[in-house]
Amino acid sequence: MRYVAFDIESTDGCFGNGNLCEFGYVIADENFNIIEQNNILVKPITKNFSASFHVKLAYPLSVYKKAPPFIDNYERIRDIMNAPDTIVIGHAIHNDIICINAACEVNSLPSYTFTYIDTQLLYSAYTDTPNIMSLDKIATAMDVEFLHHRADEDARLSLCTLQYIMKDSDKTFDQLMEALEGSLGVNESGKIIGFTLANCVSTAPSLTSKNSKRRLMSMFKTDRVNADDVDADNVLYKKRISVDQVIYFDDIDITRALLQKIVNLGARYTTNSLDSDYHVSNGDISNNKKCININYEDFMKIIGELDMKKFDDESIIKEYLIERKAIKNQERIDRIRREISERKAKLVYQD
Repeated sequence: MRYVAFDIESTDGCFGNGNLCEFGYVIADENFNIIEQNNILVKPITKNFSASFHVKLAYPLSVYKKAPPFIDNYERIRDIMNAPDTIVIGHAIHNDIICINAACEVNSLPSYTFTYIDTQLLYSAYTDTPNIMSLDKIATAMDVEFLHHRADEDARLSLCTLQYIMKDSDKTFDQLMEALEGSLGVNESGKIIGFTLANCVSTAPSLTSKNSKRRLMSMFKTDRVNADDVDADNVLYKKRISVDQVIYFDDIDITRALLQKIVNLGARYTTNSLDSDYHVSNGDISNNKKCININYEDFMKIIGELDMKKFDDESIIKEYLIERKAIKNQERIDRIRREISERKAKLVYQD
């Protein structure tokens, strides 16, 4: 058996469009001896791409523009992912698999087939902590150094996480999976069956964690405003506003009120500071020379008082988790049905 840890980086922070710019990987034998570590750079799909202000990349954008497209790297990545007797490893791996599947789809190429584990879920289960742990926090806990936001280094730390858990528990991989009642995830024909652990604490994130805030903000929708009620003479009318992520995730109740106020003023919020007319921060300056960089306090003076609302975030998260559980259960049912169908097909063929 061998392990292949991988990680994806994207220039725009999106995964569903297959717009990856790095495929970083580490190949190790069953004793965690690293055989190969590399970072495959990929030219993003979009012709006029640019990094969103919150996306941290290891190389300048010009380097990615000169890289070969995904289709030229397809076979190389396939040989890594589809090698026999391989367990694929990733941290919060679901989005990475979505991205690699999307890249195959937009290039009209067959998706890769592999079994995988998610070290984020594994670490949470093993340490009996319900909060989702980021790679940098796990690195600190394990006292391991790595270069965060470089795909091959993120992949290496995912491998180190599994190695740490197996060594600390004094268990082989199979013994660990048995102890945690683990079921390997599967990616096949572009369909993802989730990695699961039955013997695991609740994976519901803390409402104050960054991952939880991201999830809550991704589900937030501003109310529509009647165009006739908007003062077209205000300075922000029809302007695009971006906000530094430190401010954005500091207090999401304020952020939700802020986004609604932006809409009320006839402006539009954008996640990309390179596409904004105003970038709000406490020092972080946008690379967009055409936009106006403005201090957060000064911006608040311009937009005026916010209409604060209370959100039942606990209920929102619970509903999300119930929905996710239903999806995973359906995936498990579909997998069982497929396996039964395959067995029947084999029996018919043998007869």
